[in-house]
Amino acid sequence: MRRESKNLILWFGLLFLASGCADEDQVSAPVPPGPEPEVSHLFRVPADHSTIQGAINAASDGDAVLVADGTYTGEFNRDLDLGGKALIVRSENGPFATVIDAGGTDGDLHRAFIFHDRTGRGTVIDGFTMKNGYIGEGGALWLRAADPIIRNCVFVNNSGFLSGGTIRCKSSSPLFISCTFIGSSAPVGGLLYCIAGSVPRFENCLVAFGLGGGTVGLSGSIDSALFSCANIYGNVGGDWTEEISDQQDTDGNFSGDPLFCNRAGKDFRLTDLSPCAPSGNECGELVGALPVSDCSVP
Repeated sequence: MRRESKNLILWFGLLFLASGCADEDQVSAPVPPGPEPEVSHLFRVPADHSTIQGAINAASDGDAVLVADGTYTGEFNRDLDLGGKALIVRSENGPFATVIDAGGTDGDLHRAFIFHDRTGRGTVIDGFTMKNGYIGEGGALWLRAADPIIRNCVFVNNSGFLSGGTIRCKSSSPLFISCTFIGSSAPVGGLLYCIAGSVPRFENCLVAFGLGGGTVGLSGSIDSALFSCANIYGNVGGDWTEEISDQQDTDGNFSGDPLFCNRAGKDFRLTDLSPCAPSGNECGELVGALPVSDCSVP
């Protein structure tokens, strides 16, 4: 185990502290960010532990896992379970360089992360691409009584063959900040499906080119999904669908072609004409996880 001083958090630049989640049969209201957490110990992948799950298992509340560049797949690099710990799991150089490939198929069902046991805002997942999840519910993320922060992440080609193409929430109110969702698919809730009083929040997020199921599926009137400075565009099942139709063109939300550098080549960086660029939207902020780039530069 590698020990680091608590001031490592200044380098991480993360701003949140653990908070509780409502009981399963209660409404889980949106949970705001809290004060800056302290990091006690740092575990590096693969320098200290060969797999992401190995580092998570070694860590305790208040620790951080730092993942080096590369594509992580196979056992102990998917279906990652934090066990309710308040951890920061962060890539070294962002989603363009660090990929969790769940590799789910009809005969081999997998997703990226599982959150449960009252996981709060002190749990932060930062700077990964998560792709190719395929499972019944929540192709990339499955949450039960969990309110983590997911930020600066890209989700590509994740499917839930029952519901929740990328996210399934039960009694959970996660906070998504500056994330990009591409090609999500499910019969119900192409992006996410919420039950049991879940209220996930999406700030500065991009949801584009989903392959089915509409954007959001809600099981009842106490479930909701809240968007701000978000672009939802080009999804086969609909964009600002019935459940979230009242949020279109409010609070900085819009619908516009994100103008990726090369969608066919899976280069989801933005051209300088993109409405997701800070100069292209009324929020004046970057929407999504990937930057405006000179697309001629790999």
